[in-house]
Amino acid sequence: MKNIATELNSIVRTLFRYCAELVLGTENPITPNFQDAFGAHQRGAYNFAYKIYLPLADKGDVRAQYQLAELYRYGKGVQKNYAKAVKCYKLAAEQGHLEASCELGMIYLKGEGFEKDDHKAIKWFKIGAELGNAKAQSILGRMYYNASGVEKDLKAAVKWARLASDQGRPQAHFMLGWLYENGVGVKRDPKLAYWLYLFSAEGGCEEAQYPLGVSYFWGNGVEQDYLEAAKWISLSAKRGVPEAQYLLGWMYTFEKGMQLNFTEALNWCRLAAEQGYADAQAHLGGLYRYGIGVHQDFKKAALWFKLAAAQGTTNAQYLLGEMCHHGLGVPKNHKQSIKLYYLSADKGYPDTKFALPKVNIQN
Repeated sequence: MKNIATELNSIVRTLFRYCAELVLGTENPITPNFQDAFGAHQRGAYNFAYKIYLPLADKGDVRAQYQLAELYRYGKGVQKNYAKAVKCYKLAAEQGHLEASCELGMIYLKGEGFEKDDHKAIKWFKIGAELGNAKAQSILGRMYYNASGVEKDLKAAVKWARLASDQGRPQAHFMLGWLYENGVGVKRDPKLAYWLYLFSAEGGCEEAQYPLGVSYFWGNGVEQDYLEAAKWISLSAKRGVPEAQYLLGWMYTFEKGMQLNFTEALNWCRLAAEQGYADAQAHLGGLYRYGIGVHQDFKKAALWFKLAAAQGTTNAQYLLGEMCHHGLGVPKNHKQSIKLYYLSADKGYPDTKFALPKVNIQN
């Protein structure tokens, strides 16, 4: 009912202006224009807007072509039709519309109504990026880095990410921050990486929350601050990022930026572990192994250690070897114990050098 009322209101406004122009003797009274259509569009009167956009687009109005593409793409005021959306976007893009080429790229990148095609996507992102569209520049930078539809080119990745970042694109701040943090395609600069992560996260880019929290946690490029770390890591953990969930559980366990709370530690580590995050599986195994915040349960500890050990986590390999040696939660198995100890020793796990001689002597 609300949409119908809104659309009727838009129509009444236009008719009222038409009558006023007739009374005042205006030459060529009322021809609905782009502003009429866009105003109706903004108010949710999509069908009314569509009827005005259509003839304007046919006459070559680039703004109408773009907005008509949006209506077709999202099925507003008209049946969803990706083919017509692409046609209208192309018409607008060919006239240099700043956003049309980028949205064409998004359609091919996501496979909206068509088969996903990175090659076609990058073609349109390049056009948009060269016109100065920050979104297109940011995505193009990522595609060069990931070799999506184009050969990997770190120089181009940095170039486009920086151009988008200079325009304030939060997603580009994040990518550029990651490149500077890791010294990929640029000289490593943790301080600059921190600032870029901060601008990105505060600008609404959720991807930047976790690396920003980690910067505070370790004091990378900024003074160490566990409370700030907890703030950003918590936001990321609540979005389901397993690395953040694990680290948040760790912080609850060791009282870093969080009050000591083994129940919370267990819950957050379990969420990350259930997503297959190996460090969380090892940590969860440790909580069950030693009965920290939960009833001691060797079987559950062994289960989580096995999962983490299979992914090459050294402390899980060592602790599982220890459980095999003593028969805790699993049958005694000295052969398996030695194998696991050697796996952890090969990766430099320090406790193994004390355990291996004991096992070998007993064997």
